[in-house]
Amino acid sequence: MAHVISIDSAAANLNRHVVTYKQEVQQAFRVGLEFEGMLPFVQADKVYSAPNVQMGDLVQPYQPRFTPNNTETFDSVDNTLVPIKIDLEFTEEQLMTLYDKWAPQWAEAGKEAKAMSYYQYIINNLVAPVYQENMNDIAYNGVYNAPTAGTPGSVLDSCDGFDKKIVDAITDGKVVPVASGSFTSSDIRSKLEDWMKSMPIAVRGKGGTILMSDTNARNYYYDFRGDFSTATWANLQAAGGMTVDGFPVKIKGVKAMEGSNRWIFLPDNAQNMIVGTRRGYARDPQFIFDADLYTLRAKAVIYRFYGFEYWNTIFVNDQA
Repeated sequence: MAHVISIDSAAANLNRHVVTYKQEVQQAFRVGLEFEGMLPFVQADKVYSAPNVQMGDLVQPYQPRFTPNNTETFDSVDNTLVPIKIDLEFTEEQLMTLYDKWAPQWAEAGKEAKAMSYYQYIINNLVAPVYQENMNDIAYNGVYNAPTAGTPGSVLDSCDGFDKKIVDAITDGKVVPVASGSFTSSDIRSKLEDWMKSMPIAVRGKGGTILMSDTNARNYYYDFRGDFSTATWANLQAAGGMTVDGFPVKIKGVKAMEGSNRWIFLPDNAQNMIVGTRRGYARDPQFIFDADLYTLRAKAVIYRFYGFEYWNTIFVNDQA
């Protein structure tokens, strides 16, 4: 007798699965997230406001009386959460097609039954990878646009990403780029070294991380290897990764930044790129499944912002 997946049973079993295996489901959604995997999360109810204070000069010549001359500049960076949702719909026929895709693996020897669960297959193998890809794309390239009522919006309309926040800060005069000029795959090494030389002296010798697109990071390696033949990939990885000669900084390629020539320098102990989520709400999608006569529906809402805490320690180049 052929196996039948009913809409009602699928909804009940999927709801049971995401509760029973909550930690495993949570991990499935987090693995592969780039910015969210490397940056700290903060919580807010709606707006996360990071008050900033910058001290003026303190030291003065001695005289035998009290003459305070300190000045402070106060401001804040505000980051506003937006809701992001996932709505999925499957027919009974689609559920059976997914079952037929999964069923041959179920009989594979040596695999635990839990690992081969049909419902885990739907979450881990179908939904989670697309979620990771979407959230990586939003984290850097997103530009929020309110949806048309009744019509699903596009992925990148869901939330402002880091690139939008950087561009707006430059436009508003809150961030002044450190000029790198244009670069190519054959001169990226020397251009990056010159860029680091142009940093404000207060951070020029500090350790930290430079974020750039995965392609630009790879081109930097090829250019570096061309100039220094002993700089093999294995040697660099054994030494802790790619660095910039003369500076204690690491280079990290980020796939979400593909297509961008932006460089972002994050000095150690001044790293303030943050990801926001709503206080009291799940950080990762917690799906609720229900059914009507014709379809299985899956619904989840999360809250996000991608932003910064202190503009005065953000260093970017002048390439978009």
